[in-house]
Amino acid sequence: MPPLMNLQYFRPRAQKALTAFLRAVAKYAIPVICLGVAASSACADGIPYQSPSYDDVLGSSKVVFAHYVNSPLQTRQDDYWPNSTCMYYIIPGNTPGSGGNQRVCPGPQITGGSKSTYIIDNLKAEIVRMIARGINGVAVNLFSLCDWSESGANCPGNPGGGGMSGYPGTLINMLNAAAAVDRRFKVLPMPDMSAGIKPSDLPNLWKAKIGGTTIYNHPNLYRWPDANNYPELSPFCTECFPASQYSAAFATMKANGTPISWAPTFGSLGCNGQVNGCVFSPYASLPTVSINGIQGVSADRTMAALALRNVGGASGGKTYGGGTPINWTGPVKLFGGMSPQGYQSGGGTVYEAQNSAAYRGAWESQIALGASLGNIMIFTWNDFGESTAVEPSSNQFGAPSTGYYDLTGYYTTWWRKGAAPQITNDAIMYFYRRQTYLAAHNATIPGLKARPTIPSWNLPAYDNIEMVAFLKADATLSINIKGVSQTQAGKAGLNVFTIPLVNGTPVFSIIRGGAATLTTTGFPTYGSGQIPSQTVPGLTICSSCFPAGIPDPVYYSGSTFAWSAGVDYYGGDLRTTTIASEDPNLCEQSCKADSSCKSWSTRGRSCWLKSSIPLPSLNATVISGAIPTPAK
Repeated sequence: MPPLMNLQYFRPRAQKALTAFLRAVAKYAIPVICLGVAASSACADGIPYQSPSYDDVLGSSKVVFAHYVNSPLQTRQDDYWPNSTCMYYIIPGNTPGSGGNQRVCPGPQITGGSKSTYIIDNLKAEIVRMIARGINGVAVNLFSLCDWSESGANCPGNPGGGGMSGYPGTLINMLNAAAAVDRRFKVLPMPDMSAGIKPSDLPNLWKAKIGGTTIYNHPNLYRWPDANNYPELSPFCTECFPASQYSAAFATMKANGTPISWAPTFGSLGCNGQVNGCVFSPYASLPTVSINGIQGVSADRTMAALALRNVGGASGGKTYGGGTPINWTGPVKLFGGMSPQGYQSGGGTVYEAQNSAAYRGAWESQIALGASLGNIMIFTWNDFGESTAVEPSSNQFGAPSTGYYDLTGYYTTWWRKGAAPQITNDAIMYFYRRQTYLAAHNATIPGLKARPTIPSWNLPAYDNIEMVAFLKADATLSINIKGVSQTQAGKAGLNVFTIPLVNGTPVFSIIRGGAATLTTTGFPTYGSGQIPSQTVPGLTICSSCFPAGIPDPVYYSGSTFAWSAGVDYYGGDLRTTTIASEDPNLCEQSCKADSSCKSWSTRGRSCWLKSSIPLPSLNATVISGAIPTPAK
């Protein structure tokens, strides 16, 4: 197994189990990258800042939750994300008009194994991916009572949002997977109050069985860190029910001996204008309120200050959204929330993100809140149907999309350190659409006829190609399309360079001392033209899943480091050599010694020297890199 990570610094009690698990993960080509290196070590995958250790992430009191949305495709008995369907479709025939402009899929998945273990195996792999970028908790969206059933009771035979009939529900599976990885990884139940769950259902959640205990007593359940140490509950769309129904549920939970900490999240900031208002419980340990939510726009500090003032703050005695006053005293924490973007294709709604600007702005504005910020929730980890996912993914042709994922690691490190991380390696990330927001289209598939529209309150459309460059020293940023280069001077640190989106395939470079120290090729764009039809080998879900003319306002992303663990530069081989040991430096040195070599890939002691820099593909067993070339 290549040295994808250093296990030396894992807690001794977890090291043996994790070593075995991570080797199994690598066997199935799951990209688990750069986890648990020492403070003085260089990260194996070349991320541009000093990687936090495994213990730094899981031992932190600052929790970053990733919102996890279960999919019916994940509970198919033949595959976790079935390769024949995956998310490689626009609108399959059985769900016309339901939304889901889904052109990407999670990275390679673990397949095979027994029906009772394949979901857990893949959830463990996803948890490891989260930890690798500083995410130390998961907020599990609960759609139905099935989601907290260990026996599969109340689960439909053909799963919708829950589990399979006769198999555990989503929350049970996630808790079991988290316990298998590390007891410090936290799980936050997030009942979706817009999906059929009622406040009267919530007391039953805590009594549900899992192994030899109940969910309420499970060690991976997130608990608010105060003297009470109650488990926390964070319902989505709290405003969907009136305060009186929650108050009755709180009273039942207290009578049952299962009191909770309460972190309501709302569909809109503060629920202002909602009939039901918003409510905090006197049984909660500490009131929190979400900001930003799932809107895909950067958090506004003025609105955050309004949230603090309306909830209570030092004065106490207020609720958010005009509900009955409760005698809160002391500080109120904001539950920060953010999304990279959003597109609900069923109605054509686009939540404009202006490339990565909204995501970066959300992080930086919420970090600026300082002590007023409690925890953070990323909306979402894996909701590919609404294009809000930060999970590393690949498109229908295997090209990885990792920009938002890697950008997340930078900001989780910043938030925990209290200062922007020092840049130790050059890196390139890019974010752009495949066509302009108002590109012509001739879609005839039900549910995709509507032209994409941006709500009036959202940011305006931004049809640019964006390069986010992390520089260890001053350099020139370059974007080349069809042989024409545009450049911008860059300073040490994080830099953003944009050019108008035009037809072509951009090539991104960092140039220093007359040489391109790092170069990567993006994906093709079509400007204001239509995206052509696409044929995907082996795709069987529909005869024409990618017809021409389907609008695609989604921002895709990528990232390239000096070294990229879990990435294969497939093709373009000059020759294959055998190196003395499993050290990527040796393969890189072989490439530098050959003037024809532009990039390299290595696995074990095999070293493939390349005549070009091919488009990358995901492969957890391979490490790849590119060689600086003279600037043109």
